[in-house]
Amino acid sequence: MGAFYSQLFVTPAYPAIPFTDQTVIVTGSNSIEKTTDRIGVCEVWELDLASFESVKLFAERALKLPRLDILVENAGIATYTFDTAEGHERTITINVISTFPLGLLLLPKLKATAKEFPSSTPHLSIVTSDVHAWTSFPEWKTANTFVALNDKETADMQARYPTSKLEVLVVRELSSKLAGSGVIMNMLTPGLCKSQLSREAGLGFRLMILLFARSTEVAVGPYSPPPQQVRKAMMTTAKFFEMHISQITMSPDDRVETQPQSEDVTPDVLDWDGPDDSANPVNWPSSKKTSHIVLIALVQLVSYVLLERLFFSIAHSLPSGTLRRPCLPQRVKA
Repeated sequence: MGAFYSQLFVTPAYPAIPFTDQTVIVTGSNSIEKTTDRIGVCEVWELDLASFESVKLFAERALKLPRLDILVENAGIATYTFDTAEGHERTITINVISTFPLGLLLLPKLKATAKEFPSSTPHLSIVTSDVHAWTSFPEWKTANTFVALNDKETADMQARYPTSKLEVLVVRELSSKLAGSGVIMNMLTPGLCKSQLSREAGLGFRLMILLFARSTEVAVGPYSPPPQQVRKAMMTTAKFFEMHISQITMSPDDRVETQPQSEDVTPDVLDWDGPDDSANPVNWPSSKKTSHIVLIALVQLVSYVLLERLFFSIAHSLPSGTLRRPCLPQRVKA
């Protein structure tokens, strides 16, 4: 219930730290000038995460920037329609496969910014979701996970978006390798928002958006770096509790290191051809999928009832003849 408490009763704080003279990239923010009402400050670059070539061209252009202080990988899709892009199911391609190579390609620029501008603490932030805990992810047990995810006959598209948000595991692994780099890699969730994410989703999801979603302006709070006293924390042991904010443990030097320092995690991915999933070493935990499905079903049921009552209340309040009679229920007097 932590996610619902957060959604209904917690208002994210707005950024308290100025971004003066900094360069910030936010993917998937097509209407940023309109929502911020600051014309000419933002630049709009083309990026199609369904195309590996587009990802590489975007990264090459961004590497030429004088500095890069923050990269927020916000772009994503939630759809119940099975389709492919670059040889993989489209949700996985956009939300996962293209997202991390883009971050790794721009990591050298973030590191260079940290060295050249000591007052800056560059962030590589991945936008994720609480729903990552709502999937049982049976595909990981198969001989090849990506082949299983690409099987249209067995694909559970209602669970595909939650499955794609298991990217939290990748963030946890990569962030532990950035200690001492000057770059913070973290993950954040703005909660349920009224955005274009649901443009291809079903009616039930859209009803949840209508009833419970925050505006994107309200949800922007988590996108900013945290206050100065904790902004240098690196979360590498992400645990999700039944509360609106996950608890974090920090070492005395404001960093959490749970694994030995390993090699630089910036590979040469300009010739990257997609994932190699010949082995599946992850021991996946048991899921609470059933309880979450029941909870979602209840929320959707309540949503339908409330919307139906609202519609008929409005309809009956209209002047006679405004709506054709077949649109209104017949009332029978006892």
